[in-house]
Amino acid sequence: MRHEQSRSVKAPIKHLYPGQKLGSFKIVKIIYAVVLLVATIARADVTTFSILPSATDPAIKTFDNPHWIYVNRDIVVDQKPELPKDRHELLLWLPGTGGNGRQYAAFCNLAADLGYHVVTLMYPNKIPAAICRNDSDPTAFETFRMAIIQGGDTKYISVDKSESIDNRLVKLLLFVKQRRPKEDWEQFLNGDGTIKWEAIAVGGQSQGGGHAALIGIKHRVARVICTGSPKDYSKSLDIPAAWYGEESATPKA
Repeated sequence: MRHEQSRSVKAPIKHLYPGQKLGSFKIVKIIYAVVLLVATIARADVTTFSILPSATDPAIKTFDNPHWIYVNRDIVVDQKPELPKDRHELLLWLPGTGGNGRQYAAFCNLAADLGYHVVTLMYPNKIPAAICRNDSDPTAFETFRMAIIQGGDTKYISVDKSESIDNRLVKLLLFVKQRRPKEDWEQFLNGDGTIKWEAIAVGGQSQGGGHAALIGIKHRVARVICTGSPKDYSKSLDIPAAWYGEESATPKA
């Protein structure tokens, strides 16, 4: 089941200048620079469509709200010279606890206009990682998150491999590859059908940002974007989650 539409993307901030107060915050020069950059991007349509997770894999039975996909075909298919170049990178965005892909439409539209293929992925996100905060096991947060990312059983959550972030992304890319071949979604999969993490910028908000950070530690990715996260802190041990100190496959600096 799919819904498809084309949308014109406009600069998200207007009539702001450096130093202008906005509540208790100030608009700093870097924000002004970003606004100017966005304002100079040539106007183009971003194609937006949704796909139910269960449509990509009948083994997916839960958390079946749609994935949302964003792509600027003028960039990735027609390669119009006046527009930004195709980055050949996928922005994988993971919503926070209880969130869904449509909450981040403005951000995803902007990313598509900058040359990214974009996916906001639905995944098992009902239980927050904070459930592990009173656990005396320093690896509790990592075990919880890896169950959601790859599938697994913990004392707090049980996720079948088919319901995991990894499987949902693979099956979505295969599904879109077959139906929209000109958009070249297969470039984000290896020849053996696994995820080509080095071609993926992974990000997320809150719980999703924590998953993104851990994925960046386990795999070399193009970049990691975290908003409002990660914030895994053991109250029982009075220390941050152990996984913060692990050697990272993605450079931290």
